[in-house]
Amino acid sequence: DVGATRAVLASMSRNPMKAHVQKEGCFFLQNMTFLSDDVSEEIAEAGIIPIIVKAMSSNPNYDDLQESACGVFSNLALDEVTRTAANEAGAIPLIIAALDGCKDLA
Repeated sequence: DVGATRAVLASMSRNPMKAHVQKEGCFFLQNMTFLSDDVSEEIAEAGIIPIIVKAMSSNPNYDDLQESACGVFSNLALDEVTRTAANEAGAIPLIIAALDGCKDLA
């Protein structure tokens, strides 16, 4: 649903330091990016990738956030543009750290 996706993206943009908002937003986006390639483009255009990266780096011990963010990035990696944007935003070292640190992701 385009309206729901835009609402989640807007909420994540307005609340970049609220880990719970980022976690729930990432869970939603993980599902939406699995269902539609258009959502990946929306995420990139909305500038959400650096916000997710910031949330991951600010909350390294919040396993649920790390897991949901890794889920979004795994789906974004399927598209060259969003994969490049995630790489340029510094997501890869955070994904590796999450995989090393989260028992549920290992």
